[in-house]
Amino acid sequence: MVCALDNDTEGMMSALASRDVAAAAVAESARRGYLDGRALQFLAQAPRLPESWWSDWDNWLAERSGELKPAPKALGNRAHKAQAKAPGTYVLSH
Repeated sequence: MVCALDNDTEGMMSALASRDVAAAAVAESARRGYLDGRALQFLAQAPRLPESWWSDWDNWLAERSGELKPAPKALGNRAHKAQAKAPGTYVLSH
């Protein structure tokens, strides 16, 4: 997934910072001392929201995304050929 950063990116990241798996990962990073003062200050002011962040993330992306298009019938193009079928050989090699 790719999205362009804009002026509201920090606001959305703040909203997502306290939710679900991210909350557990951030809490563990803080406990282990991996976060610097700026990160801890950011987390201290981030709102704590109990619901899942997926619906907020979906809405945020939808507001910034173009019109939905049908998926291409085939992957790649003349300049960039598809190298393998999904999920890709890198998935199977690890």
